[in-house]
Amino acid sequence: MGYADWYQTTAPAMKGALLAAGDNVDALNYLLQIGYCARIIDDIYDQDKNLTDIDVLDAFDLLVSRIPCNAFYQEHIKALQPFQTLAWCGWQQANRLCKGSKTQRIYAHVYRDLIHEMYPAVALMTRGYDAMIETRSFLESCFSDSWEKSLNR
Repeated sequence: MGYADWYQTTAPAMKGALLAAGDNVDALNYLLQIGYCARIIDDIYDQDKNLTDIDVLDAFDLLVSRIPCNAFYQEHIKALQPFQTLAWCGWQQANRLCKGSKTQRIYAHVYRDLIHEMYPAVALMTRGYDAMIETRSFLESCFSDSWEKSLNR
């Protein structure tokens, strides 16, 4: 599909990113680009989607070129980098724990969603404390209980 197609078809549904960024286009692009890269990396790891070379190349382009050049990212790199690192570590832990005990699988579901903490953080940076709370509340409204079926194996 590639990032351009994903941006047209999937990105508009990412209401959390739109809410977090407000009218800051660079903040929105940062969240969307990080989201796309996370999806592609997860799909490579899980080997559950048929990715194209364009998907992979676009993810690398975003990670090594476009995101580092993003004005919002450059302005807030010291605040954003810890969130990115925690999200990455959480994703790695989740992939390890999802094969463990019931308790470990519960933690896996918590850790894999650490990337969503970037949304309230961006809202705080772009729109202030109240927007951070609003964004967090919105994200909580998107929670699903469907993950519970993974505990019953």
